[in-house]
Amino acid sequence: MYPVTDKKAAIREIQKYLLEISAIQPELPHLVIDGVYGDLTRQTVIKFQELNGLEPTGKVNYETFTLMYAQYTTAKKSRTEETELIDRDSFPFQSGDSGDDVAIINSILTSLRNYYPDIGRVTSGNYYSRRSAYAVAYMQKIFGYPQTGITDIQTYNSLFRELNSRNTIKNSTYL
Repeated sequence: MYPVTDKKAAIREIQKYLLEISAIQPELPHLVIDGVYGDLTRQTVIKFQELNGLEPTGKVNYETFTLMYAQYTTAKKSRTEETELIDRDSFPFQSGDSGDDVAIINSILTSLRNYYPDIGRVTSGNYYSRRSAYAVAYMQKIFGYPQTGITDIQTYNSLFRELNSRNTIKNSTYL
């Protein structure tokens, strides 16, 4: 390992890895990247360790970090290769754009409002409004991405996956 001089940045990095991994391992809770090693982060680390046969200490040692990074890179690679519903050549989308693809993005954002009320109201339809841009920027903050308000392929895939994972959790019979 290396010495950590900025603990908040190191915690944000771990949270970013866990958030990305949670997209392919829905058993992991979804984190907000805030740089605070609170109860949710500790519990997510414990769950990650349990799922991967590591001692569930809640501490990120070398073995945990190495495995976490490997799974993060795998999850990130699969995420950037998967577009659903929208042709990859159509990206990016931003304020002022319109069309059927924008209607899909607005629909996803509207549905995510059930889980993230602070996302704000998104105008339904096929116009990428300032409200759409605000909602995208809000979710980019959740995902740990730059908050541009522009839906690039990475942001879209994360939005799509987040909605699918939330719907899977909501519809599961073991809750």
